Amino acid sequence: MYQCMTQISDIQAYLNDAAVFAFDFETSPDEPYRNEEKAALDPHKSHIVGISLSIAEGSGIYVPLTHKVGKNVSSPTKLWAYLAELFANPKVIKIAHNLAFESMFLYGRGIVVQAPVYDTIAASQPFRRFCCDACRLAWWKAHPKQVNRKAIYKYICPVCHKAFTAYGNNHRIYCSRKCYGKSRVKASRAGLAVAK
Repeated sequence: MYQCMTQISDIQAYLNDAAVFAFDFETSPDEPYRNEEKAALDPHKSHIVGISLSIAEGSGIYVPLTHKVGKNVSSPTKLWAYLAELFANPKVIKIAHNLAFESMFLYGRGIVVQAPVYDTIAASQPFRRFCCDACRLAWWKAHPKQVNRKAIYKYICPVCHKAFTAYGNNHRIYCSRKCYGKSRVKASRAGLAVAK
């Protein structure tokens, strides 16, 4: 069940002894940036108007902070002091859908989210073992027996007629740039197109 809460004691009771909680901020542009597109995404041009918190599936609360209509939290200063302790607690797992975004707004309030944390956007990305191709290739070169080479293709070069293998490229035609160059020269002399 989802509820709107404005009393600090109710919010503390809801989050009390939670080993994990998910959070999300609703933001709104500051008055000078009201008409600027995407200003609500910039912590220098906007502010948090409400916080969604959940400790379990099917359970959640919404805490209005600076809504223009309706009741807001009774004491925003006390709430932020309590949340600062919660975000710094190393025994509580903090979950957000876009942790970088949420952290920017918290940092603007002087709060640094401490691990353990879980970002559902980061978790949804395909697993990358290496940060870049250079690191991947360096690791492969240093550990040739551990590389799982499933995509090895065998070909015969049409220029030099030597057998060669290509990893990961099932459209390769020539064994080297030299043979590719020779085929271009030969084809241009004959007025033919070259396979690339």
